[in-house]
Order: sequence, then structure tokens, then C-alpha cells
Amino acid sequence: MFFFLSKILGFAIQPFIWIVVCFTLYLVLKKPTLKRLSKRLGIVLFLVFTNAFILDEVNRLWEVSFPEKLTNMPTTGVILGGMTSYDITNNHIQFHAGSDRLWQGVKLYKCNNLDKVIITGGADSILHQNLKEADHIEAYLMDIDLADRAFYFENQSKNTYENAVNTKAIFEANNWPLNITLITSSSHMRRAQACFEKQGFKVFPYVTNRISGPRKFEFDHLLIPSVETLNGWNGLIHEIIGYATYQLLGYC
Repeated sequence: MFFFLSKILGFAIQPFIWIVVCFTLYLVLKKPTLKRLSKRLGIVLFLVFTNAFILDEVNRLWEVSFPEKLTNMPTTGVILGGMTSYDITNNHIQFHAGSDRLWQGVKLYKCNNLDKVIITGGADSILHQNLKEADHIEAYLMDIDLADRAFYFENQSKNTYENAVNTKAIFEANNWPLNITLITSSSHMRRAQACFEKQGFKVFPYVTNRISGPRKFEFDHLLIPSVETLNGWNGLIHEIIGYATYQLLGYC
């Protein structure tokens, strides 16, 4: 049920939907005061959520920073899913922006920073529960000769909380110390780290695909509306609401 509700919430929290609702209300409402209010609110939401500078600054506040030193990095890495989809038509895996976490994790392993890696991620689709992300990543890594005995794959998790719970079960089954290098996107790390620490892990956060770059005071970045920026808010709001929800549920 939680998985299903999270999908509905993911649609409802998009700023684009809020803007559409405001201008729809402006068209259908009869009372002049409410029409003006909905129109003005729609314009404000549009200007705020299409402004790249504002999005960058909020991301800068939310994202977890890259570690300054790697000297104390635990040698067991955990890479979180949510970075791929599966093309049923052509029968192959497709990588998205979040896949930086996989390639950074593989690099850490190849450079001897890690001696074992757990990749955790199950089905992310309500209709296709048989399409388990960890299985597809495992098959891909085997095809390109990257997967070996140091790689472990957990394919039952549907969300970050289950990532932590199911990963802990693997650690307990192998009698490993709960000391990990957690590898995930910088915007997702705050929630992920809290979930794993709630399960008793000592976490070294290794962030990937950071969104906010150097602060820019360029004309287009400051003033020109951007559809790409509007889309960029979706992931950030998803993470903020997700973190708050997890705290209410006691997941983190």
C-alpha cells in the first residue's frame, strides 16, 4: 500500500501540476477575488519554479557534500538502486542520471577502495513486479565482465527503507560488521543515510551526481524561465517530502 501511495504522491507533488491547477481555477472560478488569487499564485509559482538560480540554491542547502577525505572509508560498499529502467521491447537495461552511483562504486572497487559491493534494488513498477533492478544490473555487469564474487545483489527492496532493512539481513547472514560506504546521489543521501543508521549501520556517505554546481550570476541562470528547471524540482521535492514522511513513520 505504501508503495502504491508513494506513486500517487509523486504525481501530486510536481510543481507543474500546481501551476496547471492554479490556471485551471482561474478559468473556471466565477468569483473575481478567487480568480485574481489563483492567477497571481499561478504566475508566482511559474516564476519561482522555472528559475534555475533558486533551484540551485535550494539544492545546495539540501544536498550532502562530497567527503573531504577518503582515508577512513569502510571497505564494504552499498550502492542503492533507482538508477535504471528496463526496455521490455528490446530486452535490455537502460541507465539514467542516477547511474553515476553505480559507476563511481565500480571505480572505487577497481581502485581497491572497496573489497566487496552490495547493490540493492527491486521492482520499481506497480505493474511489472518481475522486473527487478538488481537482477538486470547483475546481468549487465556479468556481460561486460565486471561482476565477480565480491558483488552481492539484493532484489526485493521497493524503497530506501527496504534497502536498509534487506541489506542488514545480508550483513547479519554473513556476520559482517555494520560499517559501510554508502553510495547514492547527493540529493538522496540525507534520507538514505538516516535509514541505514536507523538500522544500526555506521555510514560513510559517498555522494554522486551532485546537482548544484558553482554559484552562477549569469543572466539566463538568474532570470530566464527554464522548463528543465521546472522538472528539476520534482526530484528535490520528492526527497524532502520523502525524508519527512520517513521520519513520521519511524523509518529514519
